[in-house]
Amino acid sequence: MRDVDDDSGCGAVAPQAEGSVQLGIAAVKLYAADAITAAIGRRNTDGGQALRDLRSSNQRYLRTLCEPLGADVEAVSRMIERCIKDGEGAGVRAKPRKHQAKAA
Repeated sequence: MRDVDDDSGCGAVAPQAEGSVQLGIAAVKLYAADAITAAIGRRNTDGGQALRDLRSSNQRYLRTLCEPLGADVEAVSRMIERCIKDGEGAGVRAKPRKHQAKAA
């Protein structure tokens, strides 16, 4: 029986740490969603702080989120910027859906 499972590039993860890993991933996803919504000009929960951090030279908050996961900060940053460029990602639509009139 193995004590550690390999997790596709993020390093080895002990099975008992899975909850912490899922929490870390959720935090990075929230950071990405906040950055994306700010970049497309929509109001978000952090007032644009994630986007400012993403585009700063040290990316302090993103590094803090990626460190416990063993994630590559530059790779995560590029992925978020690609989502911003494409106008999608993290469950955020670039253009809100137009409400359709109800059929009579």
